[in-house]
Amino acid sequence: MNIKLLFTDNLISRNRARWSAKEIQKMPSLIVGHRGTLDHAWGNVGNRWGIVTSARAVKSAPPDDLSPEERTIVDKEGYWYAECDINVPVSDIPNRAWLNEMI
Repeated sequence: MNIKLLFTDNLISRNRARWSAKEIQKMPSLIVGHRGTLDHAWGNVGNRWGIVTSARAVKSAPPDDLSPEERTIVDKEGYWYAECDINVPVSDIPNRAWLNEMI
């Protein structure tokens, strides 16, 4: 099963860090073929891995709920996000309830 996943953007994250638009544009070429996790349940990631089959950087209209600090970022760089397709071997996942919620 292939799942499209937005994996980061150039806005400020929960830990107050951020990727620049320039860094996001480089990411797709670096992750194809690597393993990727579908969520951040770090205590049980064994059931939530797949292989990144394609990736792309996208410049888009920003979300509506920007903070003043994020608005400054978007005014300077635009809004960029990186998304990827992850191939998940569903037959290898013993508990797929979490996956059904994503689909």
